[in-house]
Amino acid sequence: MVVDNERKILHARTKEAALKAYFLGMNGESPIEKLGQVDNLLEHHSPDTAAAGASRTNKLSIVSISPLSSKLESNAHLVAVLSDCTRIYLSTYHQVSPHHQVSPLRIV
Repeated sequence: MVVDNERKILHARTKEAALKAYFLGMNGESPIEKLGQVDNLLEHHSPDTAAAGASRTNKLSIVSISPLSSKLESNAHLVAVLSDCTRIYLSTYHQVSPHHQVSPLRIV
């Protein structure tokens, strides 16, 4: 699990290679809101290495997930690093306003 303090989002990975995202509320006092999930992130592995065969894909795993600063990247909010060093970028749209807007987690 990792918390994106800038966007107030909790990201969690599962042993089934899924990523889940939860909005923690602007002040942390709101009920947690599930933003969604990306099931089996390994299915979104690049076609070049996926062509190496299903047996290689079965050996892949998510090594880490890390939030990205909006100062460095505006379109992607999270990076997942796989065991073969591939990076998969994900995003939730988050606009700080009186009526916050957060969209489901998606691959960018």
